[in-house]
Amino acid sequence: MDSGRYAFGDQPALLAVAQAIRANDQEAIRAAAKNVPDLQAAGRDGATLLCWAVRQTWQRRELVEAVKTLLSLGADPNYTNGHRESFALAESVHGPASGLRAMLDAGGNPNARSEFGWPIVFMHFKLGYYKDEESARLDLLLDRGADINSTVPETESDRAGYTLLLYTTQNGLHDSREYADALHLLERGADPNRVAADGMNFSKMLQLPKMGSGVSPHFWHSGFAVMIRCLLRPSNELWRAMETLNRYIDGGRKRDRTTDLRGIENSDAEYGLVGHGNLAVAAPTASATRGAHAS
Repeated sequence: MDSGRYAFGDQPALLAVAQAIRANDQEAIRAAAKNVPDLQAAGRDGATLLCWAVRQTWQRRELVEAVKTLLSLGADPNYTNGHRESFALAESVHGPASGLRAMLDAGGNPNARSEFGWPIVFMHFKLGYYKDEESARLDLLLDRGADINSTVPETESDRAGYTLLLYTTQNGLHDSREYADALHLLERGADPNRVAADGMNFSKMLQLPKMGSGVSPHFWHSGFAVMIRCLLRPSNELWRAMETLNRYIDGGRKRDRTTDLRGIENSDAEYGLVGHGNLAVAAPTASATRGAHAS
């Protein structure tokens, strides 16, 4: 574990607090903090005590208690001096959910941005720490008011303006588990009709295999099948996207009946599926389906 000497070695008062954090000694933290007039004071590279402590929780969950102590003493969860080592709230999104909760409880802004300008709601899954708490961190941010339709910064050369839903769905190209996250975002109210700067929206993304994404159509199709059944409501555009996927995979591997989009018109009856929450919709009638296909 980081001793704190690199960040605070030339400032004895700050180093004393860091060493008490490292020992997870709450009384020692309070005592040492009395010699620090400003808990937002910066060490080397702009490092703040709170950001440093938050980073230690990535590998030592128990240090969330030290973070709570700093917050109780007046450390500001939203403070940043512009240096990477001071973005404590953004860094807390990588750690245990309990640490993120402590930061939000202390007034942390769920719509804050990282040092790179990304909304922190995009970062709940970025690093490999506490992978089993990714969903909990996402829900915690959304419950506290994070914008579920936050977008990738316009300054990014790749996927600028993509909503969290589009960004997560496209990540399914490389990790099929991301489809479950995208479905969860839909269930939480993400808008599938938002259009990115490059013209991409959710329905168009369903057609990427035909557009030459290079992804195995069987892999893509299996990942999206359940998601499509739970969309807000059938629309002509979505029906056409479904037909495109079915045509694309006809020449490929043998179909898995449980993920066959050709049965989507009567999915509730054929597969016994039930819509989730406010996404539950009645299956379209056969005449309505034919009308949608014909349009």
